[in-house]
Amino acid sequence: MCWLDHSRVIRGAKAMLLAAQLWGTCFTALAQSEQLTPVALVTELSGRAETREGERTVRLSLLSELERGARVRLTKEAKLALLFYGSAEIYVVTGPALVRVGHASLEPLSGNEPTRLQRLAGKNGNSLMVRPGGVTQAGFVARGVARPIVATTVTGTVILDQRPVFRWNAVAHGLAYRFSLKYAGDKTMLEAVVQDNAFELPSGVVLGDGQSYRWSVRTTTADGTEYAFIRNFMIADLATRAEVENFRPNQSASLSERVAYGVWLEQSGLLDEARRYWHQLAADGLNVPTEKLDEPR
Repeated sequence: MCWLDHSRVIRGAKAMLLAAQLWGTCFTALAQSEQLTPVALVTELSGRAETREGERTVRLSLLSELERGARVRLTKEAKLALLFYGSAEIYVVTGPALVRVGHASLEPLSGNEPTRLQRLAGKNGNSLMVRPGGVTQAGFVARGVARPIVATTVTGTVILDQRPVFRWNAVAHGLAYRFSLKYAGDKTMLEAVVQDNAFELPSGVVLGDGQSYRWSVRTTTADGTEYAFIRNFMIADLATRAEVENFRPNQSASLSERVAYGVWLEQSGLLDEARRYWHQLAADGLNVPTEKLDEPR
């Protein structure tokens, strides 16, 4: 005769049930997380294209991001190009159409079918990869209780120009500013007091490729209020310069290629270069989002 400890069997069954429930919860959370992560970026749009966010209908715009499973409806004569993050491939569809965003492709539901274009790549054949979530702006280091000064150039973490002009927004008319440029090890390279809200490097001074620096500006108003700005930056090294030239679109590049390159510049820390590029696209007639053109705040 076989004797069973029923209490142990029950406890074991409960433990297995709890483990299954926990696994199911984790699996569901993981699936939802993957579904909520953007998989594609709008790199070209003309006409009207809409998607749904909950109960709301949302009109897409240039640089909108779309999650896996999102449905997009295009009106007649509308055109949409999507860059898929994981593959660097672009899909184009014209309206009228209803499409669904897959993990790495655009799936037709009704109307015109999407077309897959050649993946974005540099002159050496390497894919031009950009990440979800846009760009993280470079931060500034604030010290003490000084109010911030807003820099308008040398705002990125990586700079191409070896002789940049340092500019910032004036705090008040007629103030003098103490400008400082230091090496990464905190050794002072040069200091100056300037009456303008800009500083040009002296003749013959060239910042070194791949070298890190810190620049700062300070001033005090008539009522004793201190204002300051400090930022670390690096002059692009030869490898970064080679990448920039490798991915720089040529004159015949598509609009999607040019937009993707602007995003890549931002995500590479080349914010000054990216802002110049967005202004160039705007001058060519592209409806660039205003936050890409505005000076840093």
